Amino acid sequence: MADRQTDAKALRTFDRMAKVYDGLTAFWSNGRVSRCKLAQLEHIGPGDKVLYVGVGTGEEAVEAVRKGADVTCLDLASEMIEIVRSRLAKNALEARLIHGDMFDHHESYDVVCANFFLDCFDPDGMRRAAEHLIGLVRPGGRFLVSDVTTPQGSLPARWFTAAHHSVAFAVSRLQGLTPWYPVYDYPSVFEASGLEIVEREFFALWNGGPVVYQALAARKPL
Repeated sequence: MADRQTDAKALRTFDRMAKVYDGLTAFWSNGRVSRCKLAQLEHIGPGDKVLYVGVGTGEEAVEAVRKGADVTCLDLASEMIEIVRSRLAKNALEARLIHGDMFDHHESYDVVCANFFLDCFDPDGMRRAAEHLIGLVRPGGRFLVSDVTTPQGSLPARWFTAAHHSVAFAVSRLQGLTPWYPVYDYPSVFEASGLEIVEREFFALWNGGPVVYQALAARKPL
């Protein structure tokens, strides 16, 4: 994010949106955002030390705890953290919850997850954030990202995907949540950082429709 004033405005907006965030994303994505995040669970096993950064409402983090992972959830938005806390309590589960800035966090993890988070930054900020998070992954560990994808498929499908993203980005920009930015080519960012991409799963907006989201799994070399 561009500056402290922008950060403060964005945080207030995320806090206000916390209770309706899941409903809004489910409506806009036809439930694909949730599917995209939950698809990561196949790369998380019992006993894995896992960090969810920008955890949001934490649906996928709760499921990782249920699988037996040792989960830490980190978010700057206090209302998001409270929703995760409530979700865990309702399921009689436990995880470490941190209300804070990821750049102040320096532990090592088997798995680091950044879901619909890196696109909160402008291009330079995204690269700095990705570099920091990759630094938290232990050698041999995994870096998992679910987010929008660059347009795929036929020309009409690519046009639709670009338009779908543009509307979402414009609304987000007007709310002060994110700067205006291009759709990031995460595979190139990962490979430039020395990560090996082990899986890239695409999610269409509807069955047989245009691809709009992706779940990426990358491994850090030993």
